Amino acid sequence: MSVAVPAPRRKESVGPDPDLLLPWYDRHARQLPWRLRGKRQEPYRVWLSEIMLQQTTVKAVAPYYARFLERWPTVEALARADREDVLRAWAGLGYYARARNLHACAVVVAAQHGGVFPDTLDGLRALPGIGDYTASAVVAIAFDAPALPVDGNVERVVARLFAVEESLPAAKSRIKALAAAKATNLAAFADDSGFCVDALDGKPGIHSARWAGPEKDFRGAMNRIQTLLIERGAREPMQRRAHFIAALCLAWPDDHVEQFEGRVDGVAVWPPRGERGFGYDPLFQPDGSERTFGEMSAEEKHGLPPKGQGLSHRARGFMQLAAACLQKK
Repeated sequence: MSVAVPAPRRKESVGPDPDLLLPWYDRHARQLPWRLRGKRQEPYRVWLSEIMLQQTTVKAVAPYYARFLERWPTVEALARADREDVLRAWAGLGYYARARNLHACAVVVAAQHGGVFPDTLDGLRALPGIGDYTASAVVAIAFDAPALPVDGNVERVVARLFAVEESLPAAKSRIKALAAAKATNLAAFADDSGFCVDALDGKPGIHSARWAGPEKDFRGAMNRIQTLLIERGAREPMQRRAHFIAALCLAWPDDHVEQFEGRVDGVAVWPPRGERGFGYDPLFQPDGSERTFGEMSAEEKHGLPPKGQGLSHRARGFMQLAAACLQKK
């Protein structure tokens, strides 16, 4: 998550100049079937290209994109298609969950939105198969809204532009905040905090809230984690290692950055215990304790060894953001 807020400029910008980058793009941008020069592309085509291009090359996608549009020229046409036909047309692109989500998303847009894609990040994120990057890309490209689609390529470029020395993924919040501050000329805040389970390759991680869905059903999200852990044979405590991480970053347009990080290690228990806290707290038992976060007070959680005050960094980050907003010119 990244948020830009009005705040006074600390000094004149000394970082990369977008006025140099944009003319370079105008001169050298590739001609692509989903890219229009001088005008906006329609949301359906932007969305279709973004889903197809995930973990796939432009060269591989181009003929599939053309065939899909010829067969299903609108989102309503795609929604009416048989899912098996969509999967057959997708054959060869790989990662078939994308095709299933593609069809499911088309059905929702046609049935619930009158065939019109939402023009907000929250509206797009609520659709099947659309995450932060895809939502930002569709909003920025199709609706010309101030959104930041940050993928691995953007991360590498921004890391070089701003001489970010931390390794990825630890530097993600810093890169997001710097990119947002430079794009908006405002102070920006990025939050890559979350609950990470080792046996699930660090998931849900920064997508912890999304796993709970728009209804914030964290009980359902915890059940999902347990189901996945059982499927992977993770029953013993050492197979269920997990951690909470707070990774917050504040950046100003002059490239000044303040970061706050904290981590608490432990295990994912079952069944969840306790009614305190929020989110995944009842599922997490920190090292050195016999109680879960759901059974602890906030003061107990913030003072846990060995790093202590780890999760309170989240509160400190928001306090610093508030100070930036209230600072007098």
